[in-house]
Amino acid sequence: MKTMTNDDFYQEESNFNFQKLFYRALRFWYVIPICLLITSVFTYYNYKSTAPQYKVSARLLISGNQGEMPTIGSGEGALPGINIGVYNSVDNQLIILTSSRQIEKTLLNLDFFVSYYEDETFLETEIYQETPFLVVLETPVKQLVYQKYKLNFIDEKTYVLTKEEDKDFRSEHRFFEKVQLEGNTFSVIPNDKKIDGSNYVARSFALSINPLELLIKRFKSRVIIDGLQRGSSIYEVSIEVNNVEKGLDFINELAQNSVNYTLEKKNQIANNTIKFIESQLVGVGDSLSVARSVLENFRSRNEMMDISMQGQIIIDKTQNLQEEKSSLQSQLDYYNYLVDYMQSDQDILNLLPPSAYGVNNVMISQMITELSSLNAEKEGLQFNSKIENPNIARISRRMETLKRSIEQQAQSNVQSTDYSIKELDNRLMNLSKDIRRLPKTEQVLLDIERKFQSTDRMYSYLMERRSDAQLAKAANTPDNEIVEYATELGRVKPDRKRFVIIIVFLGIIFPIVVVFLIIYSNNKILDKEDLESRTNLPIIGIVPSIQRSKETMQSILNPRSALSESIRTIRTSLEFYSSSDKCKTILITSGLPGEGKSLSAVNLAASYAQLGKKTLLIDFDMRRPTIDSVLNIKVNGTGLSRHLSSQIIGSDKHLIETTEFSNLDVIPSGEIPPNPAELIAGEQTRNLISELRHLYDTIVIDSPPIGLVTDATLLNQFADVTILVTRHNVTPKPMLENLLKEEKVKSLNKLCLLLNDLPITKRAYNSYSYSGKYYEQ
Repeated sequence: MKTMTNDDFYQEESNFNFQKLFYRALRFWYVIPICLLITSVFTYYNYKSTAPQYKVSARLLISGNQGEMPTIGSGEGALPGINIGVYNSVDNQLIILTSSRQIEKTLLNLDFFVSYYEDETFLETEIYQETPFLVVLETPVKQLVYQKYKLNFIDEKTYVLTKEEDKDFRSEHRFFEKVQLEGNTFSVIPNDKKIDGSNYVARSFALSINPLELLIKRFKSRVIIDGLQRGSSIYEVSIEVNNVEKGLDFINELAQNSVNYTLEKKNQIANNTIKFIESQLVGVGDSLSVARSVLENFRSRNEMMDISMQGQIIIDKTQNLQEEKSSLQSQLDYYNYLVDYMQSDQDILNLLPPSAYGVNNVMISQMITELSSLNAEKEGLQFNSKIENPNIARISRRMETLKRSIEQQAQSNVQSTDYSIKELDNRLMNLSKDIRRLPKTEQVLLDIERKFQSTDRMYSYLMERRSDAQLAKAANTPDNEIVEYATELGRVKPDRKRFVIIIVFLGIIFPIVVVFLIIYSNNKILDKEDLESRTNLPIIGIVPSIQRSKETMQSILNPRSALSESIRTIRTSLEFYSSSDKCKTILITSGLPGEGKSLSAVNLAASYAQLGKKTLLIDFDMRRPTIDSVLNIKVNGTGLSRHLSSQIIGSDKHLIETTEFSNLDVIPSGEIPPNPAELIAGEQTRNLISELRHLYDTIVIDSPPIGLVTDATLLNQFADVTILVTRHNVTPKPMLENLLKEEKVKSLNKLCLLLNDLPITKRAYNSYSYSGKYYEQ
C-alpha cells in the first residue's frame, strides 16, 4: 500500500461532473410521475371548473368629420346651422361608445337583468334564451337588489329556491305565483318555446337577479376597442362573455347605439328649428285667416275687387317696406332671444341657431358654432370624467367668455336693428299720407289688402323654412356605420395550450429542476466519488444501510447479507494495513456523532470473530457509550472507566464481558467519568492495551468523534490502523475538508476512510450495485 504524507490527505474538489449529478438525480425518478399525476389532476379539475369565455366582436366605421358646418335649406337661401362635428371626433366617439351612459342605454334595451344557469359536474353554465322557464320582474329595474338562488323543480309546476351561502333558506313556489324575496318581486313562468322535451324537472338550475349598476360595471369593464390598422377609421369592438348568443346581442345593440348617436344629435337641432317654426306658424296662420276673411267680406259688401294703378304702386312700396321691417323684426326678436338665453344660463344644446329666425349674421353664427362645439366637447369629456377634470374647467371658462361676447354682440345688434325699424316706420308713415289722397273706399281696401299680403308672405316664408328644416332632417345620415355585425371569434378561456404548458412545467420541468438544485446544493457526503474528490486517502470500504440494531445482528450472522459481504471486504482490505503478526489493533472514529462508528466497530469485530480469530471490542467512547446497547449486553463488571481510574495492575477479570458471538469479547465503557481524556492518557491505558495484545488476535477500539474531542488522537499510539467513518447524507463536506487539513488527523496511523449507510436500493452512482441474486436483501 502506498505510504501517504500529510499533504496527501486533502485535495481540492474536481470540476463539475454533470454525469455524476445526473445519476444522483436519477434515483428520484419517482418524483416526476408523482408531480405529473398531481399536476394533471389539479389542472384537469381547474380546466373543467373554469367557466368558458368566448370572444365576440363587431367592426365599426367611426368617421372624424370634425369641423363640417351643417346647413338648413339649400341653394342661395341656405342658412348656416350649428357645427356638431365635435361629436364625430374619433377619440370622443370611442370614449362615448364605452361610457356608462351608452352601456346603460344598451342594457335597458336588452333583457339581461336575470341570468340563468344550469349546474354541471364541475361548474355552472350560463344558458341564454334556452331556459325552460322565465323570470318576470315586477320590481323597477333601478330598484333591483342582487340575489342568487338555486332553483330545483319538485314537479312540473312546483319549484324550490335555495341559497348556497344560507343553508337554512328554502322557499317553495309554483309557476305564475308572485314571489317577494329580499326586496325583489318576480314570478316564474314556463317558457313555451323551450319547455317541451327539456326534462327540466330532473335538471338543476340557478338564477341571479342583477341590478342595473352591477350590469353596467360588469359589461363596461369587459368592452375592448382596438384599431384594425394604423390610419384606418374601422375599429373592432369586442367583449368576452360566458354565453355566445348573449355577447352577440350585446355587441350588436351597442354598435347600433353608436350609429344612432350622432344622428340623434343632428336631428335634435332640426327638431328644435321645426318646433320653433311651427310655433310661429300657429299665430301667423290665425292672422292670415282673419285677414283673408276681412278682405273677402269687404270686397263682397262694396263690390270692389281691384284697386287703382296708383293704389297698386303704393301697396307694392308698402309691401316691400313691410317685408323689410318683418325681416328686421325677426332679427330683433332673435337678438332679444339670444340676450335672454345667455343671461338665463340655459342648456346650450337647446340654443336655436340664427337660421331658425332667418338671421344671417356670420359673426354670431361663428361664435354660436364655437360655443356649441365646446359644449359638445365638454359633454364628451363628462362621459368618463369628473367635474374636477382640468380640461372641463378650462372649457367652462372659455364657454363663459363666449357667452358674454355673444350677449354683447346681440345687444349691439338690438340697438342697430331697432334704429333701422324706426327708419322704416317713418317711410311707411310717408306712404300713409299718399294713401289718404285716394278715395275713402279704396283707402280701406288698400289697407286690408296690404295687411293680407304681408301676413300671407310671412306665412309662406315660414312654410318654406319649415320645409327646408324637414328636408335637412330627412337628409341627415349617421356618421358611424356597422361594417360587420357581431361574430364569435372562438373560446379564449380556459386556454388549452396554457394548461398543457402548466402540466409540462409543473409536472416535468419544475420537479427536475428542483431535484437537480437540491442535489447540487447538498453539502453532505453522498457517495464514494465525493470522498475521492476531496482526499487521496484510501477508502477501505462501503457499508450498506441497515435499519435497527436487531437487524444488524441478523445481517452479521447471515453470511449472504449485503452487510456481511461489505464487512468482509473491509476486513480483507485491512490485511494490508497490519503492522504486527501477532495482533492487529484497529481504531475506529468519526468526525461527528451519528455517523455510525460504533455500529461499524461492532460489525467489524463480529466479522473477525466469525473468521475464528479471538477478537476484543473496546468501547473507549466513555463520553457517549453505545456498544453495550447495540450488542444488548448487561454490564456486570467494573467497566473501562472504573478500571482506568483504579490502581489495578493488569487486567481485571470482571472487566471483559462475553457476547452471543463466538470468539468475541467486549470491554464496555461503564459509567461516564468526569475526565475521560485524562484516563486515556494515563499509564493504566498503556498497560491494559499491552496486556490485551497478548490475549487477543484482533482488538477493535471504538473512540469518540475526533472532530469534537482529542480522545482518538490519544488512542492513536496503540492503533495499527485508523478508520475514519463517514456517513451517506450526514457527513458535511466542509466539515470533512477542514478535518482532513488538521494536524491531529494527519498524525493518525495508517488512516483510511469508510463510507457508511449507503442505501442498498440505490445504484451507488457507479460504485457498488446491489442488484441481482448475489445477496439477500
